[in-house]
Amino acid sequence: MLFRFAPIALLLLSPLAACSRSGPAADFPTGAGLITGLRVTERETSDPTWSLESRTARLDEKSGILNFASPRITFFEAGATTSVITSGEGELDMDTQDARLEKGVRVDSRSEGMTLVTETLRFSSAENKILTDDEVFITRGRTRIKGRGFRANPDLSRIELKQQETTLLPEGG
Repeated sequence: MLFRFAPIALLLLSPLAACSRSGPAADFPTGAGLITGLRVTERETSDPTWSLESRTARLDEKSGILNFASPRITFFEAGATTSVITSGEGELDMDTQDARLEKGVRVDSRSEGMTLVTETLRFSSAENKILTDDEVFITRGRTRIKGRGFRANPDLSRIELKQQETTLLPEGG
């Protein structure tokens, strides 16, 4: 009885198999499921702590790693948005809830009125910190800070830099 439906199943599944080997999906490991319109939210109470949105993502079930394209991570405090992080791509460890972002990472702190730009950034869920050893550029008003060895709260309210150079930009620039 099962063999009677095998040709129909093969006919229905062949277009899916063909699609999984070309385009953006080809960069993900075999056996990973494609997800479109992803949103993951962590809550400690009824209010969210953070939320991750992505156009597309792939979950590798073996490693528990969720790879995503063009992610946007929003951090909240008392229901209000404190900061938004965007990048070209990233990954989320589903067990630890730690994230790694890369390719044009930008942090916009609404609560502190600052912007941070770097190439890679990690988020430690256990510590609730963002960090990188890459060069960072932080701008607030006319002040621009260039540094390395960055570690901060996601809303940029507390920042640690091992090396830094501060510049006061001219008015209007």
